[in-house]
Amino acid sequence: MKLMTFNILTNGEKEAGCRQKDIQQLIAGHKPDILCLQEGAYGDFWEAIIRENNFVFSRNVDGAYAPSVASKFPVSECETLDFFKPGGIYFKVPLGDAELIVLNVHLPWKLTEDKKRVAILDELLSAYCTDGDQYVCICGDFNSRSAGECGEEWQVRYLSTLSGLAGLVPNDEWVAATDFLKMNGFTDSYRQLHSAKGYSQHHGVEELRGRYPEMLQQFPADELQGRFLPNGIRVDYIFVNHKLLGCLDSCDLDGSPLAFDSSDHTPLIAEFNLNGGQMTC
Repeated sequence: MKLMTFNILTNGEKEAGCRQKDIQQLIAGHKPDILCLQEGAYGDFWEAIIRENNFVFSRNVDGAYAPSVASKFPVSECETLDFFKPGGIYFKVPLGDAELIVLNVHLPWKLTEDKKRVAILDELLSAYCTDGDQYVCICGDFNSRSAGECGEEWQVRYLSTLSGLAGLVPNDEWVAATDFLKMNGFTDSYRQLHSAKGYSQHHGVEELRGRYPEMLQQFPADELQGRFLPNGIRVDYIFVNHKLLGCLDSCDLDGSPLAFDSSDHTPLIAEFNLNGGQMTC
Protein backbone atom coordinates (compact mmCIF):
# COMPACT_ATOMS: atom_id res chain seq x y z
CA MET A 1 0.00 0.00 0.00
CA LYS A 2 1.40 3.37 -1.03
CA LEU A 3 0.39 6.58 0.76
CA MET A 4 1.24 10.04 -0.54
CA THR A 5 0.89 13.32 1.33
CA PHE A 6 1.36 16.64 -0.48
CA ASN A 7 0.59 20.30 0.24
CA ILE A 8 -0.16 21.60 -3.27
CA LEU A 9 -0.25 25.36 -2.44
CA THR A 10 -3.60 27.05 -3.03
CA ASN A 11 -5.19 24.35 -5.19
CA GLY A 12 -2.23 24.31 -7.55
CA GLU A 13 -2.96 27.82 -8.81
CA LYS A 14 -2.91 31.48 -7.75
CA GLU A 15 0.37 31.72 -5.82
CA ALA A 16 3.37 30.85 -8.01
CA GLY A 17 1.14 30.47 -11.06
CA CYS A 18 -0.96 27.57 -12.29
CA ARG A 19 0.74 24.25 -11.51
CA GLN A 20 -2.19 21.87 -11.74
CA LYS A 21 -0.97 19.86 -14.75
CA ASP A 22 2.38 19.28 -13.03
CA ILE A 23 0.62 18.12 -9.86
CA GLN A 24 -1.59 15.75 -11.83
CA GLN A 25 1.51 14.32 -13.53
CA LEU A 26 3.26 13.86 -10.18
CA ILE A 27 0.34 12.03 -8.60
CA ALA A 28 -0.17 9.79 -11.62
CA GLY A 29 3.54 8.96 -11.67
CA HIS A 30 3.61 7.83 -8.04
CA LYS A 31 0.36 5.81 -8.32
CA PRO A 32 -0.67 6.22 -4.66
CA ASP A 33 -3.29 3.91 -3.17
CA ILE A 34 -4.13 6.61 -0.62
CA LEU A 35 -3.73 10.31 -1.40
CA CYS A 36 -3.75 13.04 1.25
CA LEU A 37 -3.58 16.62 0.01
CA GLN A 38 -3.46 19.92 1.84
CA GLU A 39 -4.47 23.30 0.34
CA GLY A 40 -6.79 21.64 -2.19
CA ALA A 41 -7.87 20.08 -4.43
CA TYR A 42 -11.36 21.00 -5.62
CA GLY A 43 -13.41 21.68 -8.74
CA ASP A 44 -12.53 20.21 -12.14
CA PHE A 45 -8.92 19.80 -10.99
CA TRP A 46 -9.97 17.41 -8.20
CA GLU A 47 -12.36 15.52 -10.46
CA ALA A 48 -9.54 14.97 -12.96
CA ILE A 49 -7.25 13.59 -10.24
CA ILE A 50 -9.94 11.13 -9.12
CA ARG A 51 -10.70 10.02 -12.66
CA GLU A 52 -7.08 9.68 -13.83
CA ASN A 53 -6.03 7.58 -10.83
CA ASN A 54 -9.11 5.35 -10.54
CA PHE A 55 -9.83 6.21 -6.92
CA VAL A 56 -12.99 4.56 -5.59
CA PHE A 57 -13.43 6.94 -2.65
CA SER A 58 -12.81 10.66 -2.29
CA ARG A 59 -13.63 13.50 0.08
CA ASN A 60 -12.68 17.11 -0.28
CA VAL A 61 -13.60 20.52 1.05
CA ASP A 62 -13.84 23.49 -1.29
CA GLY A 63 -11.34 26.20 -0.51
CA ALA A 64 -7.74 27.05 -1.37
CA TYR A 65 -6.44 25.92 2.05
CA ALA A 66 -8.79 22.98 2.70
CA PRO A 67 -7.80 19.27 2.73
CA SER A 68 -8.76 16.40 0.44
CA VAL A 69 -8.30 12.62 0.48
CA ALA A 70 -8.76 9.77 -1.99
CA SER A 71 -8.43 6.00 -1.76
CA LYS A 72 -8.30 3.03 -4.12
CA PHE A 73 -9.65 0.93 -1.25
CA PRO A 74 -13.22 1.07 0.12
CA VAL A 75 -13.66 3.39 3.10
CA SER A 76 -16.04 2.52 5.93
CA GLU A 77 -15.98 5.86 7.81
CA CYS A 78 -15.00 9.42 6.94
CA GLU A 79 -15.31 12.73 8.80
CA THR A 80 -14.23 16.25 7.96
CA LEU A 81 -12.24 17.70 10.86
CA ASP A 82 -13.43 21.30 10.97
CA PHE A 83 -12.81 22.12 14.63
CA PHE A 84 -9.43 23.58 13.63
CA LYS A 85 -8.06 25.49 10.65
CA PRO A 86 -6.87 24.91 7.99
CA GLY A 87 -8.39 21.52 8.91
CA GLY A 88 -8.21 17.81 8.26
CA ILE A 89 -10.02 14.63 7.24
CA TYR A 90 -10.31 11.32 9.10
CA PHE A 91 -11.13 8.06 7.35
CA LYS A 92 -11.04 4.32 8.02
CA VAL A 93 -10.12 1.49 5.63
CA PRO A 94 -11.29 -2.05 6.61
CA LEU A 95 -8.51 -4.68 6.54
CA GLY A 96 -10.29 -7.92 7.32
CA ASP A 97 -9.87 -8.36 11.07
CA ALA A 98 -8.11 -5.01 11.43
CA GLU A 99 -8.55 -1.40 10.27
CA LEU A 100 -6.34 1.34 8.90
CA ILE A 101 -7.03 4.76 10.40
CA VAL A 102 -5.75 7.75 8.41
CA LEU A 103 -5.76 11.33 9.69
CA ASN A 104 -4.80 13.90 7.05
CA VAL A 105 -4.04 17.14 8.91
CA HIS A 106 -2.99 20.68 8.08
CA LEU A 107 -2.15 22.32 11.41
CA PRO A 108 -2.09 26.10 12.16
CA TRP A 109 0.94 27.75 10.60
CA LYS A 110 2.24 30.38 13.04
CA LEU A 111 5.40 29.40 14.90
CA THR A 112 3.81 30.80 18.08
CA GLU A 113 0.87 28.34 17.96
CA ASP A 114 2.59 25.28 19.47
CA LYS A 115 0.00 24.92 22.22
CA LYS A 116 -2.83 25.02 19.70
CA ARG A 117 -1.19 22.35 17.52
CA VAL A 118 -0.69 20.06 20.52
CA ALA A 119 -4.30 20.55 21.67
CA ILE A 120 -5.56 19.58 18.20
CA LEU A 121 -3.45 16.43 18.11
CA ASP A 122 -4.50 15.53 21.64
CA GLU A 123 -8.16 15.74 20.64
CA LEU A 124 -7.54 13.67 17.51
CA LEU A 125 -5.77 10.92 19.45
CA SER A 126 -8.56 10.82 22.03
CA ALA A 127 -11.28 10.65 19.40
CA TYR A 128 -9.80 8.35 16.73
CA CYS A 129 -6.71 6.51 18.00
CA THR A 130 -7.78 4.55 21.06
CA ASP A 131 -7.65 0.98 19.69
CA GLY A 132 -4.17 -0.54 19.79
CA ASP A 133 -5.17 -3.23 17.29
CA GLN A 134 -5.68 -0.66 14.53
CA TYR A 135 -3.06 0.53 12.06
CA VAL A 136 -2.87 4.31 12.47
CA CYS A 137 -1.29 6.96 10.24
CA ILE A 138 -1.27 10.71 10.97
CA CYS A 139 0.14 12.62 8.02
CA GLY A 140 0.20 16.02 6.39
CA ASP A 141 1.56 19.51 6.89
CA PHE A 142 2.25 19.90 10.62
CA ASN A 143 3.75 23.38 10.35
CA SER A 144 6.19 22.18 12.98
CA ARG A 145 9.80 21.15 12.84
CA SER A 146 11.23 18.16 14.71
CA ALA A 147 13.56 18.24 17.74
CA GLY A 148 17.19 18.66 16.70
CA GLU A 149 16.26 19.74 13.15
CA CYS A 150 16.58 23.52 13.10
CA GLY A 151 16.30 24.20 9.38
CA GLU A 152 18.11 26.79 7.30
CA GLU A 153 18.57 30.15 8.99
CA TRP A 154 16.92 32.15 6.19
CA GLN A 155 13.84 29.91 6.24
CA VAL A 156 13.46 30.12 10.02
CA ARG A 157 13.99 33.88 9.95
CA TYR A 158 11.31 34.32 7.30
CA LEU A 159 8.76 32.19 9.17
CA SER A 160 9.65 33.87 12.47
CA THR A 161 9.06 37.29 10.91
CA LEU A 162 5.74 36.17 9.40
CA SER A 163 4.70 34.94 12.84
CA GLY A 164 5.36 38.35 14.41
CA LEU A 165 8.53 37.42 16.28
CA ALA A 166 11.24 40.04 16.75
CA GLY A 167 14.02 37.48 16.22
CA LEU A 168 14.57 33.83 15.35
CA VAL A 169 12.44 31.26 17.14
CA PRO A 170 14.81 29.43 19.57
CA ASN A 171 16.14 26.07 18.38
CA ASP A 172 14.35 24.16 21.14
CA GLU A 173 10.95 25.66 20.30
CA TRP A 174 8.45 25.07 17.47
CA VAL A 175 8.76 21.31 18.01
CA ALA A 176 5.91 20.62 20.44
CA ALA A 177 3.55 18.99 17.92
CA THR A 178 6.04 16.40 16.69
CA ASP A 179 7.32 15.83 20.25
CA PHE A 180 3.76 15.16 21.37
CA LEU A 181 3.20 12.42 18.80
CA LYS A 182 6.52 10.78 19.61
CA MET A 183 5.68 10.78 23.32
CA ASN A 184 2.38 9.08 22.46
CA GLY A 185 4.02 6.18 20.67
CA PHE A 186 4.10 7.44 17.07
CA THR A 187 7.14 7.23 14.82
CA ASP A 188 8.28 9.69 12.15
CA SER A 189 8.45 7.38 9.11
CA TYR A 190 10.96 9.44 7.14
CA ARG A 191 13.36 9.88 10.05
CA GLN A 192 13.06 6.20 10.93
CA LEU A 193 14.66 5.33 7.58
CA HIS A 194 16.82 8.37 6.72
CA SER A 195 19.45 10.57 8.36
CA ALA A 196 19.40 13.18 5.56
CA LYS A 197 17.88 16.58 6.33
CA GLY A 198 14.74 15.80 4.37
CA TYR A 199 13.66 19.41 3.93
CA SER A 200 10.13 19.59 2.54
CA GLN A 201 9.25 23.28 2.31
CA HIS A 202 10.57 26.02 0.03
CA HIS A 203 8.94 29.42 -0.36
CA GLY A 204 8.17 31.25 -3.58
CA VAL A 205 10.54 33.86 -4.97
CA GLU A 206 7.72 36.32 -5.61
CA GLU A 207 6.32 35.68 -2.13
CA LEU A 208 9.53 36.91 -0.53
CA ARG A 209 9.96 39.68 -3.07
CA GLY A 210 6.54 41.02 -2.13
CA ARG A 211 7.00 40.79 1.64
CA TYR A 212 10.70 40.94 2.54
CA PRO A 213 12.73 41.66 -0.63
CA GLU A 214 15.90 42.24 1.39
CA MET A 215 15.97 38.51 2.23
CA LEU A 216 16.56 37.70 -1.44
CA GLN A 217 19.96 39.38 -1.44
CA GLN A 218 21.61 36.29 0.09
CA PHE A 219 20.70 34.04 -2.86
CA PRO A 220 22.72 33.74 -6.08
CA ALA A 221 21.01 35.03 -9.20
CA ASP A 222 20.37 31.57 -10.66
CA GLU A 223 18.29 30.58 -7.61
CA LEU A 224 15.98 33.53 -8.24
CA GLN A 225 15.07 32.56 -11.82
CA GLY A 226 12.43 29.91 -10.99
CA ARG A 227 9.25 29.88 -8.96
CA PHE A 228 10.76 28.74 -5.66
CA LEU A 229 13.77 29.16 -3.42
CA PRO A 230 15.70 26.08 -2.18
CA ASN A 231 14.18 23.77 0.42
CA GLY A 232 14.88 25.04 3.92
CA ILE A 233 12.83 23.23 6.57
CA ARG A 234 11.03 19.93 7.25
CA VAL A 235 7.38 20.34 8.24
CA ASP A 236 5.63 17.50 6.35
CA TYR A 237 5.37 14.10 8.03
CA ILE A 238 3.93 10.61 7.97
CA PHE A 239 3.63 9.46 11.59
CA VAL A 240 2.65 5.84 12.28
CA ASN A 241 1.77 3.87 15.38
CA HIS A 242 3.75 0.81 16.47
CA LYS A 243 1.58 -1.64 14.56
CA LEU A 244 1.86 0.21 11.24
CA LEU A 245 5.58 0.83 11.80
CA GLY A 246 6.10 -2.92 11.54
CA CYS A 247 4.74 -2.76 7.97
CA LEU A 248 6.82 0.22 6.82
CA ASP A 249 8.93 -0.55 3.74
CA SER A 250 9.95 2.92 2.57
CA CYS A 251 9.33 6.63 3.06
CA ASP A 252 10.84 9.13 0.64
CA LEU A 253 10.60 12.71 -0.56
CA ASP A 254 10.25 13.29 -4.28
CA GLY A 255 13.28 15.43 -5.05
CA SER A 256 12.66 15.68 -8.79
CA PRO A 257 12.63 19.04 -10.61
CA LEU A 258 8.96 18.44 -11.47
CA ALA A 259 8.05 18.03 -7.79
CA PHE A 260 10.13 21.06 -6.77
CA ASP A 261 8.40 23.29 -9.30
CA SER A 262 4.88 22.07 -8.49
CA SER A 263 4.45 23.52 -5.00
CA ASP A 264 6.22 25.13 -2.06
CA HIS A 265 6.11 21.71 -0.37
CA THR A 266 7.63 18.42 -1.49
CA PRO A 267 5.53 15.24 -1.82
CA LEU A 268 6.23 12.59 0.83
CA ILE A 269 5.47 8.97 -0.09
CA ALA A 270 5.47 5.90 2.16
CA GLU A 271 4.97 2.25 1.25
CA PHE A 272 3.64 -0.38 3.64
CA ASN A 273 3.36 -4.14 3.40
CA LEU A 274 -0.13 -4.78 4.78
CA ASN A 275 -0.76 -8.17 3.26
CA GLY A 276 -1.02 -9.59 6.75
CA GLY A 277 -4.07 -7.36 7.18
CA GLN A 278 -5.60 -8.83 4.00
CA MET A 279 -5.13 -5.68 1.91
CA THR A 280 -4.10 -6.29 -1.67
CA CYS A 281 -1.43 -3.75 -2.56
